[in-house]
Amino acid sequence: MHVQLVSRIARNIGGLLGLNLDLIEAIAIGHDIGHTPFGHAGEFAMQKCFDSSFTHYKQSLRVVELLENDGNGLNLTWEVRDGIVNHTGDHQASTLEGIIVKYA
Repeated sequence: MHVQLVSRIARNIGGLLGLNLDLIEAIAIGHDIGHTPFGHAGEFAMQKCFDSSFTHYKQSLRVVELLENDGNGLNLTWEVRDGIVNHTGDHQASTLEGIIVKYA
């Protein structure tokens, strides 16, 4: 549900600004694909138990670049991958579409 809401809000904002709605949707749909079960609580558990550098946004990028498509990754543009990995924290996406997704 969260991903659909982010996509809808970001697309509405992007539409008003005349931005690339397909890029917004691709970023929004992929932005949390690397989340563990139980969201951020699961992420913190992974950090505590296995790897202190684990983050869902890095895992999201790993999923789309390495794990999907039998290890070949997905054929995504640099802009989509940039928006996915920079959707949270102090990170800033390189496109306005990615920035809109972050704030949506």
